[in-house]
Amino acid sequence: MSMKKHIKKIIFSSIIFLIILSFLFPIFFLLKANATYNSQHTFKSEIVYLENLDQNTVIFDKNADKKTAPASLVKILLAAIVIENQKDLNKEITAKKELIDSLLGTNSSTAGIRAGEVLTVEQLLYSLLIRSGNDAALILADDTAGSIDAFVNEMNKYAKNLGCKNSHFTNVHGLDEDGNYTTARDMAKITKHALNMPEFKKITSLRSYTLPATNKRPRESVFGSTNLMLFPYFKYYYRYASGVKTGTTTNAGKCLISTASKNGYNYLSIVMRAPFDEENSKNEINYTVFKETIDSFEWAFNNIRLKNIAGVNDFITDVPIRFGRKKDRLRLLPKEEVNALIPKDADPSSVIIVPADPKIEVKAPIKKGQTICDGKIMYANNEVSTIELVAGESVQVSFFAFVGYYLKKFFSSTLGKIIFVLILLAILSITGLIVLVKRKKEAETIKIVRINRK
Repeated sequence: MSMKKHIKKIIFSSIIFLIILSFLFPIFFLLKANATYNSQHTFKSEIVYLENLDQNTVIFDKNADKKTAPASLVKILLAAIVIENQKDLNKEITAKKELIDSLLGTNSSTAGIRAGEVLTVEQLLYSLLIRSGNDAALILADDTAGSIDAFVNEMNKYAKNLGCKNSHFTNVHGLDEDGNYTTARDMAKITKHALNMPEFKKITSLRSYTLPATNKRPRESVFGSTNLMLFPYFKYYYRYASGVKTGTTTNAGKCLISTASKNGYNYLSIVMRAPFDEENSKNEINYTVFKETIDSFEWAFNNIRLKNIAGVNDFITDVPIRFGRKKDRLRLLPKEEVNALIPKDADPSSVIIVPADPKIEVKAPIKKGQTICDGKIMYANNEVSTIELVAGESVQVSFFAFVGYYLKKFFSSTLGKIIFVLILLAILSITGLIVLVKRKKEAETIKIVRINRK
C-alpha cells in the first residue's frame, strides 16, 4: 500500500469514529407537566382540593401540597390494602384483646368491638369505613400483615407506589402522632385508586350499615355514616354526593373526602383543616367542612363545562426541526380530539395549546402521526389539562445536515477540541513525513541522474 493511500485511510477512519462518538451524547428530553386549573373562590378551610374525575383536571387547589395530619382519611388507604390482600371477604377474624386495649384512653371512634369477638373481613370493612372504627382498623391491619408495624410499613410503600410524594404514616387509624402526615393531592391519588375497587365504592356510598349479632354482640348494631351530606333530613344533605370518608383530630381539623355526580360530570372533593363546628344565633351547628364541600361542587357544576377545543386535523403549532430535508419547521396536531373543562361562558378560541417544553428540539427523520411531545391546554394563564401532540407530516433526514451538525457539536466540546488538535498534529506530522520522503526521493533521483551523466 502506497503512503498516500495509507494517509487517506487514516483520515477517513478518524471521521467515521467521530461521527459514531457523537451519537453517545444525549439528543433531547421531553418534560411532562401536571394538569391544574385554579379558579377564584374563597374558603375558610385551610386545604381545599377539587378534581374532575372525567378529565383528571384540578378545579380548586388551595394548599393541596401542604403536609397535615390525615385523621381517619388514612382508613381509605388501609381499606384499599386490605381489599387487595384479603382474597376472602367472608374470612372470620377474632379480635385480639391487646389490640382492643391499646385504644383505652384515646377517646377515639370505635365500632364497639369486644376482645374475642368474631367478625368477617367484610363486616370489619363496614365498621371501618362507615362507623370509622379504630378498633376495626387495628384488627384488619394486624390480620392482613401479621402485625401493626408491618402494616404501617406496607402503607408507606403502597402510597409511594401510587405516586404519593409528601405522605408518611405512623399508625393505621389516623390519630395524631409526630411524623404522621399527608397532603390533599396525595389523598386524591389514594382515593381514586380505592374507588376503582367495587367493594370499597359500594361500602362508602352507603348511609348506614347493620352489623348482625355476633358471639359477643347479643343483638344487631346499626352504624350510620359520619358523612351528613348523605342524609335527606340533615341541613347539609346533598343529593348528588356519594361517600367517601370523614375525619377529625386536633391537628387535622375537620376533614371530608367526597364525590359527586351531576349531568355527566363527576368530581372528587377534599377538604382538610376545616374549622371546628360553631353554633349560630339559632343554636344551629354550622358544619363548615360540609358547607364548603357543597359550595365547591355547586360552583363546578354551575360554571364548568367540557368544550371541544380542537380536532385531530387542526393545526396547533409548529416547532423547529433539525436535519430535515427541505424542512426547518414541523407542524404539530392533536393525537386525539381535544376537549377541556373551562367556564361555561368562555369562548373555546380563548384556550391555547402550547408544547409542554418550550425549548423542545425535534430531529428528523419523523413519520406523520408520530408522537412528538406533550401539549399544555392553557386558559387564562392556567393549565387546564395535557394532551399528546403528533407530527402533521413526514420529514426525511438530510445526510449532510445530519453529519455536519454532529461534527460541529462534537468539535465544539472540550473532548472534540482535543481530538481535533491531535488529528491536526497527526496530519501535520504525516504531511511533514511525506515532504521529507518526497525530498529524499528527489535527492536520490538527482544523484542517479548525475551519476548517469558522468
